[in-house]
Amino acid sequence: MKKFFYDFNSDLLSPITQDDSLATYTSKISTENSRIDFKKSATETIGRIRGLSPIPGAWALFKGKKIKILKVKSCAEQAINYTNISGAEIKAGTVNIIDKRFFIKCGSEYIEVLEAQFEGKRKMPAFDLINGLQPQAEPYILE
Repeated sequence: MKKFFYDFNSDLLSPITQDDSLATYTSKISTENSRIDFKKSATETIGRIRGLSPIPGAWALFKGKKIKILKVKSCAEQAINYTNISGAEIKAGTVNIIDKRFFIKCGSEYIEVLEAQFEGKRKMPAFDLINGLQPQAEPYILE
């Protein structure tokens, strides 16, 4: 970094004109484009969430309502069980709550949700979101 500023101040850097023929354009990101595909790898999913947060926000459907996933981190923990009791593999988007922590299966891995926001509600830490969930026999699945 010091070298850059030294070269910049000493006029040792020469500007290069951009080749406009190599420039690419993209369309505006719409709300539908920011939907999370949990079949993709955890790394891709984390990158998408970080890139779209906070606006427009990466989202999924949770019991028919939109939920924006705002902050996540990768999960390298071995404590998460990748199969259910019957031995069948758990499908992508399945929510796994362990010790008041919120995990979602992405591809063959899990990510940990740190902060989320339900449609029309304030953003909240995952711990608060978990406290508001009703226990049920079947696992929650994000679509």
